[in-house]
Amino acid sequence: MGSGISTSCAKRGVQVQDESTCGPLDLMEMQQQIEALKLEVRELREGREWSKGDGARSRVSDSSASERRTNGRSKKESVSVTSGEQAHSITYEVDYEANFRRQVYALSQDLGQMQRNLSLDDLRHLLGQWRMAQSDADQLSLATAIRRLYVRDYSLLVSDMSGFTRITKEDGICHFLMLIKRMQTTCIPLMQSFGGTLVKVEADNLFVIFPTPRHALMASMHCHAAMKVYNAGKRPNDSIHLSMSIVHGSMFHIPGVDVFGGVVPIGFELGEDAAGKDETLVVEDVVNHCKRQPGISELVEFVEADPLIEHGQPVPVWRALMRLHKVTPRLGSADAPIVNTQVNAEEPVEFVTMMEERMSFPSKMAEIDSDLQGLFTEHSAVLVITLHFTEKHDESANEKDLYLLDAVLSLKAEAARICKMHLGAPVTALQIRASPVIFALFPDCAAAFNTAIEFASFCHSEQYGVGEFSKCSPSMGITQGRVLNLNHHNAFGDAVNCAFKLGEDIAQPWHMLIDEAVVNDLINNKDNNGDPLSRWPLVPDTECVSGVVFIFSRIDLKTSMNDAKFSRQESELPQDQGLDLRRRRASDGETGKHANIASLVFKAVTTAPIDTRWTRTKLAIQASSGSKRFEESGAKDA
Repeated sequence: MGSGISTSCAKRGVQVQDESTCGPLDLMEMQQQIEALKLEVRELREGREWSKGDGARSRVSDSSASERRTNGRSKKESVSVTSGEQAHSITYEVDYEANFRRQVYALSQDLGQMQRNLSLDDLRHLLGQWRMAQSDADQLSLATAIRRLYVRDYSLLVSDMSGFTRITKEDGICHFLMLIKRMQTTCIPLMQSFGGTLVKVEADNLFVIFPTPRHALMASMHCHAAMKVYNAGKRPNDSIHLSMSIVHGSMFHIPGVDVFGGVVPIGFELGEDAAGKDETLVVEDVVNHCKRQPGISELVEFVEADPLIEHGQPVPVWRALMRLHKVTPRLGSADAPIVNTQVNAEEPVEFVTMMEERMSFPSKMAEIDSDLQGLFTEHSAVLVITLHFTEKHDESANEKDLYLLDAVLSLKAEAARICKMHLGAPVTALQIRASPVIFALFPDCAAAFNTAIEFASFCHSEQYGVGEFSKCSPSMGITQGRVLNLNHHNAFGDAVNCAFKLGEDIAQPWHMLIDEAVVNDLINNKDNNGDPLSRWPLVPDTECVSGVVFIFSRIDLKTSMNDAKFSRQESELPQDQGLDLRRRRASDGETGKHANIASLVFKAVTTAPIDTRWTRTKLAIQASSGSKRFEESGAKDA
């Protein structure tokens, strides 16, 4: 757990132990903190007196000087300060409700991050013990203990929102993000009321586990009914339509982090790709269970749908036809983002409060969207890496999921280290997951390209193995463009979508697909970055996916790395000729948003204000620590 979290909690009065000994945070203590905030806001509203030291006194007056703004959330206060014989009156504006909710979101964010970090630390500790076991018997015993702790039978509900491409194209990404917040505010409490536990949020996807298929089916039905009521009278781009899937079986659940293994890939593919608008698809185990439950046949009819092909085998699928008029959805207010530790842990407080204002005041949407774009939008290079593993033919292996999980977490940690070396940073929304996908942002194309090459070299090394699986075979996609970067918690934009298409859907293992704009940038700036493309044979290519044509250049990484000529060139040339130049510019005091923050902070006393949005919050610490390691290793090599 980072020191930034402990510091922010301490500022709000939350007692946090030293991170080396920190245990689970007491939820009752957090509730007490929230109640204390409510009391403080109430006292401020009522008005009170306080001492100012040397006899000076001031008072918040609720007299005629107080004036409510038309939105009903802010209030102008008159403060009188008397010192000796002189009296001063100051009028200022306080938004009590917004300030209170900001603190609640911040507390929820801190709690969610602490719970997530503790869960990941526990898992990494157990995997480390299992990996370093002295004997096969000890390793088997530890594997059994890990499974007993994390593996259960659950019903998994995966939901997805339809219309992303159309809505973002017509009304912008901020509008769709607001619809996501409205969906979360309505659906998450409904799912929890049926015994659901939110596992994770991925953009407009929800992953929720339930004790039985019946609970999941009823939650799905009530969510569809609630959205039907919400959509009444709204224009298409303001409506919310859900696609859902329900699967049941054994799965690996890391609380507050992820769920994977077993039937999880089937559930994700059904909910994300196969299910249509306002539709729920289920598998055979769910149908068999629900048909035995009293009252279900009156509410839901199951109709066989096209099977899903998984690993070459058909998986039977049913469509759940729901009689929504027979249920009364429990609707709450959708005018503010939900307060949920797992949701709030992965979004900046500034973003949530601005989304709340956008949801509450439709007349200010254009102004708020402009502020959001100005605060969070920046030009970045985007790198997406998909990790492919080929299972070894060993029928006796019964710990394959642990080998795979350990390999994914280890490779993601190595990728994060390499990203920091090149002033980039992985995006938290995928970095903390067990899914074999790495998503990172960089200040320029050369940094993204050289990170990809260095990571591919690491995977290609003969010194690295992943247990019962052959070495990782990565596929990669690199793009550039304007990105809505939520402080590296998450990121959105056309460049992000294109990078995922290239690196996840189109690229084959050991292939790197580079967007045409990135290739042009690397060629045009070869004087600054050392012309990294000169050693790699580029093959121009195009691909049409869902009616969209992607133009890119392909690099066959494995063939090039096995080439003796490449090996000689690699020994003669540095990994990134442009990295030293970028760091020299940063140390010379260049004040671009992607400059080295460690050097800039040192010069901040004597230079003009610096635009450091790229290196906000934790990234500033990560970039500076990465620079230090690079400079130390460089000095040692020299």
